[in-house]
Amino acid sequence: MQQKLNRGSTCNQAEYAALAKGLGIACMIGVKSVIVQGDSKLACWQPLHQLVMELKNQFETFSISHIPTAENRPPDRLAKTVCLETSLADR
Repeated sequence: MQQKLNRGSTCNQAEYAALAKGLGIACMIGVKSVIVQGDSKLACWQPLHQLVMELKNQFETFSISHIPTAENRPPDRLAKTVCLETSLADR
């Protein structure tokens, strides 16, 4: 599965791309149940991107929930680093 972010992509777009890639890998290795937690209310509560919707239907169980940023610091730092590196690489 190839996810390419374009110049000017937002961090929410990066989060969706990462989620889609992770779900694709989980499908390929036979994962049956997925629990997604994130600190972006927008990413957790807005309608899911079409690709994510298609992938989530491949699992027996799938849930996505919002958690406070304080409980999600290491993944949040990683996501921000990737967004920054992607932004710098596009220049």
